[in-house]
Amino acid sequence: MFVYGLLKALRLGYISGKKYERSALQGYELMTETFAVSSKSDNILNLDWTVQTGSLSSNGTFEVRTTLVLRSRKEILGKDYANLSAQYYTSMPLFQNDLKGVAPFLFAAFEYEIKKF
Repeated sequence: MFVYGLLKALRLGYISGKKYERSALQGYELMTETFAVSSKSDNILNLDWTVQTGSLSSNGTFEVRTTLVLRSRKEILGKDYANLSAQYYTSMPLFQNDLKGVAPFLFAAFEYEIKKF
């Protein structure tokens, strides 16, 4: 989504400059060269490394990681929210072609092609 947002903002003129263009193009290159993989058996393009599960109805936490907030919450609730949050996100399984990854990839590719970098 960041790559898509940068490319669209550049195209619409909301942002400008080489640093934004460089960041958008580096992100797009990473997406196309690392995450988009052609299947050897049928030559279909697949998007790898997408997390299938979201946190809206699960046990994920979105706590602010400042020492003061975490210390006071830990004192009150007895939990280390920073540690729980890191464990939650790093434990999520990765899937191929999940729509939460494919849709932003397609949006970014569309913006890239329209702008003709």
